[in-house]
Amino acid sequence: MKEFAMALSTEITKAVKSKVFTGTIIFSVFVALMIGVLFYIVKNPEMAQASAIIRAKATIIGNADWKTFFNIMNLMIAVIGMFSFGFIMSWIFGREYADKTLKDIIALPVSGHFIVIAKYVVNFFWSLIISFLLLIVSLVMGYIIGLENWSSSYLITNLGRYFIIVLMNIVLCPVISFLASWGRGYILPLGFIFLTILVSSFAINISENARYIPWAVPLLYAGAVLKEGMDINTASLIVMIITGMAGFAGTIYWWRYADQY
Repeated sequence: MKEFAMALSTEITKAVKSKVFTGTIIFSVFVALMIGVLFYIVKNPEMAQASAIIRAKATIIGNADWKTFFNIMNLMIAVIGMFSFGFIMSWIFGREYADKTLKDIIALPVSGHFIVIAKYVVNFFWSLIISFLLLIVSLVMGYIIGLENWSSSYLITNLGRYFIIVLMNIVLCPVISFLASWGRGYILPLGFIFLTILVSSFAINISENARYIPWAVPLLYAGAVLKEGMDINTASLIVMIITGMAGFAGTIYWWRYADQY
């Protein structure tokens, strides 16, 4: 446990002191504020008359009520979570290669698998922090705007859905950590993140088999689909979990046995 505590302390310090941590916090608040602005425009449609772009965005949202708000939040965390959590994971692992600190990490009297697990713990809580922040600021904005048809039961239901989507995206992060380690930097994992977002977003509206694409599962669960009958099933969850486990196993193997130099 001393080895793990040492590794975790090191990773927490690096994360908290980094500009990336501050940047993700600012990004989450910014997104939440923009969601509030869009709902404010929907509630006050006269403000959208001056801009065709704003009008189009307001039309997509539809109604200025809490039901629509939670639907948008679920979709938002599905997409932003896929990007943000993956970006965080690629930075946590990729920075060791980009900053040439890998030799220093390996020189520590800590086993490689403890270092990997410590990085996963940091990614987990970091992802939760920005998810909570996005949700809380958005809820405050919704309250200030005065969205209609508040329902406590609907709040509880959608909070559960929101954080399940968060966990789904976190489960898939180990694949990014493996790619960052194998690719020795940021480029490969970040390119993969963009590719999975594009492919998943396209596939969910053209084929029922998209439910078996791991990165499409959070999107489908969030309701990001135009095609009827496109729901996830047990097999969808199994494929997603196996994918995450494969990424975890690959990362552990890489850090324990691969030539890091």
